[in-house]
Amino acid sequence: MQYGIDIGGTKMELGVFDAQLNTVAVQRIETPTKDYDEFLGAIEFLINEADNQTKHPGSVGIGLPCIVNMDGKAVSSNIPCINNKLLCNDISDRLHRYVGFGNDSETFALSEAVYGAGRGYSKVLGVIVGTGVNSALCEDGKLFSSRNRMAGEWGHAIISAVHQQRYNLPLRECGCGGIGCVERYVSGKGLEWLYTHFGGSPLEAQKVVAAMRAGEEQATRAFECFLDIMAHGLAQLVLYYDPDVIVIGGGISNVAELYSELPKRLPKYLFKGVKAPDIVAAEYGDSSGVRGAAILGRRDD
Repeated sequence: MQYGIDIGGTKMELGVFDAQLNTVAVQRIETPTKDYDEFLGAIEFLINEADNQTKHPGSVGIGLPCIVNMDGKAVSSNIPCINNKLLCNDISDRLHRYVGFGNDSETFALSEAVYGAGRGYSKVLGVIVGTGVNSALCEDGKLFSSRNRMAGEWGHAIISAVHQQRYNLPLRECGCGGIGCVERYVSGKGLEWLYTHFGGSPLEAQKVVAAMRAGEEQATRAFECFLDIMAHGLAQLVLYYDPDVIVIGGGISNVAELYSELPKRLPKYLFKGVKAPDIVAAEYGDSSGVRGAAILGRRDD
């Protein structure tokens, strides 16, 4: 059996797959965010439960909500207890077996490129827009890897002066230590903040979308700003990577307007004559990362 774990800021999901990547079992638990030993223990619990169910230790791949730097330390995570810890080493020590690791955008991109909405395309850019914002590139089913493993972290690029001035946006502090990161405006929490910036009362992202669809002025302006900044960010990724398709996942990916509006807006941020890539929704939704993690856990991949 092959196990994949997708770790998010609120939940950990384990998927058990057979050799053909068919789902055998799924389990979700809450992610411990404050105590590091409890965090490691939660991963160990999920693996032990899976081993007990399958009666044989499976291969393990894990999608992490962070960057692992050249020193092996987790950085820039929305899970406070794992920052600056030797996370991969500590997880492997706990599980006593080989573990394949990637960040959450890598596992998502790999899953969608090999089995999902990116099938049939050579160069697939997986973009996550949820609690955070990031991306990863797969070419012919293989992940692109960079020296610091930071390629695709467009959420921590700085918002353009054009958009800051167009929408009178303050430069917001980011958890990465930067100021004005795109993630602070284009994410679930970013949309919620934009709604208050344009005069609305605090509201969850999906309710902001519902208000926009009902024609409310503040929600419409917030969503217009959100789309504009996102289109610019995706255009920058196209200029960097020139992918064949962009597959969007994360909590915001189920907003249907993304797929009708972004293709209209993205070209204005590209050179004349440049053909924008297709923009599609993830086939496996919020479970795509689990499948990609299982792929990373294969020793032969």
